[in-house]
Amino acid sequence: MIWNPGELPPQWTIEKLMGKHASVPYNPDMANAFFRAGLIESWGRGIERIVEACHDAGTPEPVIQQEPGGLWVEFPFAEVDISTGQVTGQVQKLTSVIQGEQSSSELMAILESKHRDSFTENYLKPALEAGFIEMTIPDKPKSRLQKYRLTENGERHRQ
Repeated sequence: MIWNPGELPPQWTIEKLMGKHASVPYNPDMANAFFRAGLIESWGRGIERIVEACHDAGTPEPVIQQEPGGLWVEFPFAEVDISTGQVTGQVQKLTSVIQGEQSSSELMAILESKHRDSFTENYLKPALEAGFIEMTIPDKPKSRLQKYRLTENGERHRQ
C-alpha cells in the first residue's frame, strides 16, 4: 500500500480518476519543472500507466481509496495456490498460449505485453523456474535465436 498525502480536485471521484480525464496540475509550476527535467513525460497519464503496468505484469489493478488528507493505493497480489504449489496468473497465461517453439517477442505480442523486463520477470522466469517451459538453446540464454517451448510438466499444467 502506498499513501499519497494529496487531494483529488473538487467534485472528483475515484471513478473519474480511473477513467479518461483532463489533468490540471495542483501546482503548475512544479509540474512544469518536473516535465522540463524529464522526470515526467506528461501529466494526466500516471494512473493509466500504473494500470497498464499491472496488466502487463498479469497482476490485479490497484485499488484506490480516498480518505481525508490523501489517497491509499493498494496493489493486490496475483493469486497463487500455496496448498498445491501450483503457479497461477502470469504463468498460467503463458502456458495457455505457447505453441511449439516461440521467441519472447512472439509471446509478448500474443499476450499483449509491452515491457520486456516486466514480461521476463513475471512470465518467463517463473515459468522456467517452475519447470513449465524450457529454452531451445539453454547454453546461450541471451541468444537472439532463443525460443521457448512447453515441457512435459508444462503440458500437464496446461490441461
